[in-house]
Amino acid sequence: MKSDQPEKPTEQAKPKKKSGIFRILAALFVGGAILIVGGILILTSSWFITGTVLPAAGSALNSSMEASRVAGLLSSSLEVEDFKLTPEDEDTLVSVEKLSVGYDLMKILGGQIVASDLTVEGVNLELVMKADGSLNIDPILEALSGPAPEESETPSVDLKRLKVADSQLRIRVEGQGGSNAVYEVSGLNVEVDQVANAASATLSVSGNVLLLITESGQESRLEAQLDEKTTVALNEALVPTSFETSLAFIVGTVTGAFSDFAENRLDLTGKLDGQRLDPLELSISKAGAGLGTIQVTGPLDLESGSAELEYRIDGINQNLLNQFKDLIGFSFGAPSVSAQGGITVASSGESLVFDLALDGKQIQLENESGKSPELSVALAVALAADMANSTFNLQSLNLSANQGGNPMITALTEGPLTLRLGGEKMGLSDAKLKVNVTDLNLADWQNLIGEGTIGKLNSQLSIQSQGNQGESVDLIGDVSLANLVASDPDDLMNGLGLDVSMKANIKELSNIDAPQIKFAVQSAKGALLNGDASLSLTKDGVVALKTQMIGKNPTATEKTELAFGSELSGKMSAAQTEIQSLKLTLPGTTKVNENVVAISGQLSPKAVEGLSGQVRVASKALDLTPIMDFVDSLPKAAADTTEVPETADPAPQTEPEPVALPVKQLNATLQFDQLFARDIAINNWVTEAVVHQSDISVEPISLTVNGADVKGHAKLDLSVPGYKYDVALGTSQLPAGPLISSLQPAMKGVYDGAIDFNFDVDGAGTTGTNLKKNLKGVASFDFKGANIELFDSWKKLFMTPIALVLRVPAMLESPIQGVSVNSNFADGNVDLAEFKVLSPHFQVLSKGTIPIADDIMASTLALPVDLTMKKDMATGANLVDDAAEAIDGFVSLPPFVKVEGSVGEPKVNIDKLAVGKLFIRNVAGLPESVVGQAGQALQGLGGLVGGDGDEKNAAGKLIEGVGGLIGGEKGSGIKEAGSALRGLFNRKPADPEKK
Repeated sequence: MKSDQPEKPTEQAKPKKKSGIFRILAALFVGGAILIVGGILILTSSWFITGTVLPAAGSALNSSMEASRVAGLLSSSLEVEDFKLTPEDEDTLVSVEKLSVGYDLMKILGGQIVASDLTVEGVNLELVMKADGSLNIDPILEALSGPAPEESETPSVDLKRLKVADSQLRIRVEGQGGSNAVYEVSGLNVEVDQVANAASATLSVSGNVLLLITESGQESRLEAQLDEKTTVALNEALVPTSFETSLAFIVGTVTGAFSDFAENRLDLTGKLDGQRLDPLELSISKAGAGLGTIQVTGPLDLESGSAELEYRIDGINQNLLNQFKDLIGFSFGAPSVSAQGGITVASSGESLVFDLALDGKQIQLENESGKSPELSVALAVALAADMANSTFNLQSLNLSANQGGNPMITALTEGPLTLRLGGEKMGLSDAKLKVNVTDLNLADWQNLIGEGTIGKLNSQLSIQSQGNQGESVDLIGDVSLANLVASDPDDLMNGLGLDVSMKANIKELSNIDAPQIKFAVQSAKGALLNGDASLSLTKDGVVALKTQMIGKNPTATEKTELAFGSELSGKMSAAQTEIQSLKLTLPGTTKVNENVVAISGQLSPKAVEGLSGQVRVASKALDLTPIMDFVDSLPKAAADTTEVPETADPAPQTEPEPVALPVKQLNATLQFDQLFARDIAINNWVTEAVVHQSDISVEPISLTVNGADVKGHAKLDLSVPGYKYDVALGTSQLPAGPLISSLQPAMKGVYDGAIDFNFDVDGAGTTGTNLKKNLKGVASFDFKGANIELFDSWKKLFMTPIALVLRVPAMLESPIQGVSVNSNFADGNVDLAEFKVLSPHFQVLSKGTIPIADDIMASTLALPVDLTMKKDMATGANLVDDAAEAIDGFVSLPPFVKVEGSVGEPKVNIDKLAVGKLFIRNVAGLPESVVGQAGQALQGLGGLVGGDGDEKNAAGKLIEGVGGLIGGEKGSGIKEAGSALRGLFNRKPADPEKK
């Protein structure tokens, strides 16, 4: 029933007003979403990754990292183009033209690696090992250095279809002197299908292999084709459980040292099934003919890292071994080599046992210098290694190398020998190793160790350790070398031999104590040197060495010996060698009681930067006389009389090549308070030397020699061809007598006088071409107050012709009282300002300019010589009139001598006309009883020479002819003299038809 009351009209709902907070939150949400999405888009954009992310990542690796494009980071397909990674201060390490991969981002974020179609094109990777041992990846390795990351669980991987196309991998090894080696795979293509946990994968690899070795400008090249196919089953931990592989390496183009490798082929096949390798075989063939095989078989568990393998090497002969002759420098003759053994691996590779039995016969090492004797070698060795405890065990060793059926080299262990490295206890276990060499005739091996090597070697070495931990090791050895020199029986070195015996103790493989080292050197004449030494070296590098030696002269009629010794204390490490004290001791003398020189300093060798440090050599008093006396007592070697053949066209002169010294900064100080050498007495000798790379500076040079100050300096730059130099050395009033008598004891008391010397030049180069452009400076030498006998060479070249011409033989017997030379070097010339030789009876004076030629020995000489003679000698020889003017008792003779030729072949040129005049005047003054009518005729020639017409010309020819006769000429000189005489007396030549 409806209500009687009327219904009220329904009210419409009014919209509620939204609060301001809600609107703000909504705006923030929308704006934040926009910012997040926008931020993600920005952070994953190509320009942000290439402009910000990659440079930052590269900087963290001490490198630069760049790419032209990175796209698809948030999608299922990532693409990277033109990627490059370049370590600091190096060339590009790796570049990639294009990389693309499809992947499941959500699964990757969840810890699964799921990807497909990973394609990498145009990879170019170059690893460089430099001559100093550094690598081009060192900056990256330095950035990555630190503790190893903790092991994590095996990831879940599902990678389908990986492909590397048209890529190149190169390893370049740089050597010294421009030598280098390149190992390269180009055109590399790699395809992998299905890499996943508990799945099977297939792998194929192909590429072109290049081996390129450059040595002394000569290239050796080997090109080959590589093809490999492998199937492998992986377990859940991605460790292979089985595989089957086939690889072919086919040699193509070969040159140089690889030439004998033509048509070679290597085939590797193998199969791992049911944890058994059966078999892995490498076969080597050439043009289809087998060269040898290597087979490995046995249980192999890659998951646990354990194996018990057996290997066998068969069929190795000269057809394989001699292919390496150009690489190693010798061939092997026609050997037969076989080997077999086993390899046992356990504990994931931390435990290893290896044994080998090798048999080689008819082994003969041959190169272009000759052949060695045939050897047969038998080797049996068993080794074990515990990598976790750094322990290596030589279980047994038996080596025998026989020559002609006789043992030449043997090595044998008596019990296992265990080597422990690292930790507090290092040493060898209780064991003994003997190594013997018996009658090794070095002459038989000249083709390997050097032409001319002779002698016979015998040695015995015993290594014996004591204690379970090898706390102590004894080394006992004897080495004997006999008949190292075969020469003239009278030669002191004939039959030279050496004997060394040693006993040393080593504790913990670092503390070495050798208290007894004896050595002796002898020849067929008898003992030459006997000595004793001791050595100790601690694990901290502290070293102590003492030696005491006695040198002997077995040829002396009286006992002649020289005792000397040394004592070294210092400390060595890889970073620095410290010479705390190195004392060299000589026998005491009447001048010096403690005859010692001491050396100290620190040296820091670094492979890249070079050696640096400082060294000091000093002595309060040192007398070298015992050394000089001992050396003088030794028999002198006979002079080499072999004639050197003359070359028609000498080779052009070239400058020495620049020298790069392995030195960063080395400072040296030389200081002797007193230094004696027979009659030479040196005081206050101080010299400082600095070697900085290729620059050498020695400054100052300061010392006093027998009361005379000697000062100078020397600077040398070896970095340019021919070197740059600035050298100065000078002294005044240096007594000549002690200097000469010390070098030539037989001349003691013969020479006196003093020497002034000044040499100050700078320039660049040593050839004439560079000397005439760069040489500047002065050189002077003044020897005065002297009493010198003429040198034979100077007497023969210069004085003898003059004395004969003047008929004054007394000139040759006259001592020299002084020699002066003053010269300047500039503008390509040597300006001889003065050359003077002073004698009681004559003086020789000369000066002039010598132009420096490109070949310095071809520099021409044109030096006039002025000769003055004591007046009484000149008038006695009737060379001048009594009225001739004398200066200081000397009169000048007419000029008739010149020094000509070249620096390499100087010649004395005598003016025949001037000599003829002097000769006629000289003869004209002789008594008539001596010259007879000829003398009377010559006396009248003086007037004829001053006459007119034919008479004057005839007299001139006669005088010139006489000069030629006196000068030793024949032929034309005699004919001219005869023609002149006939003209003077109006005689015609005889009729040739009449007798």
